[in-house]
Amino acid sequence: MVFGVFNTRKTDSYPTQLGNLLGSKYAVCNYGCSGTSLSRQGKFPYYGDYGYNAAINGLPNIVILMLGTNDTQDESWINQDFFEGETTWLISQFLNISSNPAIYICSPPPMYSVKYNGKYNNIIYTNIIPAIKNVVKQQQDKGNKVQYIDVNSVFPNPSVDPDYQKFLTEFMADAIHPNKNGNTMIAVKVYETLIKQL
Repeated sequence: MVFGVFNTRKTDSYPTQLGNLLGSKYAVCNYGCSGTSLSRQGKFPYYGDYGYNAAINGLPNIVILMLGTNDTQDESWINQDFFEGETTWLISQFLNISSNPAIYICSPPPMYSVKYNGKYNNIIYTNIIPAIKNVVKQQQDKGNKVQYIDVNSVFPNPSVDPDYQKFLTEFMADAIHPNKNGNTMIAVKVYETLIKQL
């Protein structure tokens, strides 16, 4: 539930492109809210936002969550254990609705901004992605329909790939938000995972 704010939401966002890939048998709704954090203690938490409420009340059969980028910021980040707890809580809200949806939680893409590429990007790789994987395993061990989608892996890691700057001009609207091409990569990755289950 994330979209690049520099894209045309109705045409370029990854949910729109995912809907195109899935076809008319599926209604894909975009309840992403730019700038929100997964953490309820973040500056702008997704919980309580119009997108969250619409997603819950819409009684979806499938939920795709992609949050975590804004949780790296100083006003939101506490530690990995806290993030795992918040992730577990958010998942539980969707598991408890009457439509009993399958839930897919995605790793967030890397950040290429010089400002965020160090400390904040490191949190994505060393804390947020491992936290999401841990929560998914815990949920699966309980028999819940929760799966992981490694969206991050379709983007070059700026910490280890010296050629990532070449990637920016084609796939990123800026150093943080994917453009239409970048969102296509996300949509395809999500589609390839979903189509195996549908």
